[in-house]
Amino acid sequence: MFKVNKILNKLNNMLDRAISSEDIETTFDESKLSKIENKFYNYLKSKQIKEQKIFDDKQQLDALISDISHQTKTPLSNISLYSGLMLECSSNQELEQYTNLLIKQSERLEFLVNFLVKMSRIENGIIQPKPIAQSVNLLLQHLKQSFSDINVDDSSDVILYYDLKWTSEAIVNIIDNAIKYGGKQISITCVPYTMFCKIDITDDGIGIAESEIPKIFQRFYRSEHTNNIEGLGIGLYISREIIAQQNGYIKVTSKLGIGSTFSVFLKIR
Repeated sequence: MFKVNKILNKLNNMLDRAISSEDIETTFDESKLSKIENKFYNYLKSKQIKEQKIFDDKQQLDALISDISHQTKTPLSNISLYSGLMLECSSNQELEQYTNLLIKQSERLEFLVNFLVKMSRIENGIIQPKPIAQSVNLLLQHLKQSFSDINVDDSSDVILYYDLKWTSEAIVNIIDNAIKYGGKQISITCVPYTMFCKIDITDDGIGIAESEIPKIFQRFYRSEHTNNIEGLGIGLYISREIIAQQNGYIKVTSKLGIGSTFSVFLKIR
């Protein structure tokens, strides 16, 4: 019995060290119990090695993404600079028109690169929201300050688990979409339930066809009915990923020609 307890204590110690990401080196004898201990050690050690490799791969990927972003931004900045100089020096109306188009497209490309970098970092877990218990009112006040012309009901003070920075970005993407697609009246309301709190973002824009609702959170999805409106089809995808990483979700109800409601569900403390 003493031998068994000793082995169990050793295994428990291995687990504690593995959870704390500490080294789990140990010694074994040739008994049957020690063979089990050895297998347990090998399992934990291989798990540690795999986790370290995943971490190293993420670090390398982040470095690669940063390099791509940096190498892309430099020529884009040069294009914008030289285009601006061309505008200042030119008196040719047609040349000015094409130069303005060039500036607009370089800005659009820079915006796309920034979004792709952010999307890749979120997908690969390099960027991770860190939810903490805090009042939903902090989020609502932040949105109210960012969009002075939308109606925000900030009367609720329920405590939720969320990351203020990233949750704000997720909802801002939804609001930007509402504005882009014709929403003149936009409101935000908060409804607490037992386990989740629902934050509704409602607009009176062009609406979404029922058949398209499952597709709007896909990367680069653009409805054929909105091809005349500038956009990339990334914002809603990023919003969904940010909310999902906080154990929340987004639901959509919409009617063509009437408007849409995006409901963001976040966990209550």
